[in-house]
Amino acid sequence: MDKLHEGGNLSRLIGAIKSKHPAVYLGMLLRALGPFTRLLDQVLYRALSSNQIKKDKLPPCLMIVSPPRSGSTITYQVLVRVIPSVYISNLHYIFPNRASSYMVNKDLFRPHIYNFRNYYGYTSSIYDVNEGNEIVEAFFRDKATTEQIRERFIEFVAAMNATQDRPLIFKNVRAYNHIALLSSAVPEVVFLRIRRNPEQAIQSTLRAYHELGTFHPVPDNLKNTKINDPVEFAVKQYLEIERQIDLQREQMKSSAWIEWQYEDFCFKTWSMIEDLAQNYLHMDADQLYKNDVPILKASNRKKINNDEAMRISILLKQMLKINHKSDLALNRKY
Repeated sequence: MDKLHEGGNLSRLIGAIKSKHPAVYLGMLLRALGPFTRLLDQVLYRALSSNQIKKDKLPPCLMIVSPPRSGSTITYQVLVRVIPSVYISNLHYIFPNRASSYMVNKDLFRPHIYNFRNYYGYTSSIYDVNEGNEIVEAFFRDKATTEQIRERFIEFVAAMNATQDRPLIFKNVRAYNHIALLSSAVPEVVFLRIRRNPEQAIQSTLRAYHELGTFHPVPDNLKNTKINDPVEFAVKQYLEIERQIDLQREQMKSSAWIEWQYEDFCFKTWSMIEDLAQNYLHMDADQLYKNDVPILKASNRKKINNDEAMRISILLKQMLKINHKSDLALNRKY
């Protein structure tokens, strides 16, 4: 395996600890507790759960997808603070089935957390957002059929306590190559794709590599490559994930797909949320917490050294040109 992502988990752990970010310490605590609390959670859920979701009538569900470092985490944080909703929190990491019932009863799904900082997607409050990688991956495990995926997703929605007035919003950047399959199994789900200035996203990804010592997630066709240049790898990772998302989108109905530019969201936050809520989640604008809409500003600062930034710009243009020529050749062939 390529040295850029060999031993990735250990490298990420060491790099994260060195950061001294509170989200890291919370994440380490959750990982330590998780194996024990999830067993207890399963027992309690089987004994106490009474939630039922009709298989043919799901509440509104929104999944946020993007390449890493594209602004999807802060978009996720803003949406769940402004839209009355349920979402995967850090508490769900340790109590995936019972966390929602507790948070609904205590009115904790609208956390009064106005700090939108996160550490590479990880947040520092127990009630703030979590990607729920294990939860989302479980939809597709053991080469699940569409019927199995639908059944698992319905169980997930029931455990999350989603309703018509309290839609489910969740985000995941690992499952980008499964979203067409999920859409086929659960056509009710709406997908929100977040795009960002490519150079900014790649610069941020490369900076994460310098701090954590690895790239994540790594597309399948890059896992055994002999690329030892982090700049080249960062560009190819970004382009491949975007390519995979494009392929997934082509297999889905357009009514289930929304695309936002992160920079636009920072500038037109309220109007974009209002449109999403009314036209895709079937909510009235007066249900939203307009006063909680934050003032956002997209970062355009250089995140790496000048040489790396210049090389990203050059490589990105070269690879986009090559991809464009390949697409034209493929179209002529067919």
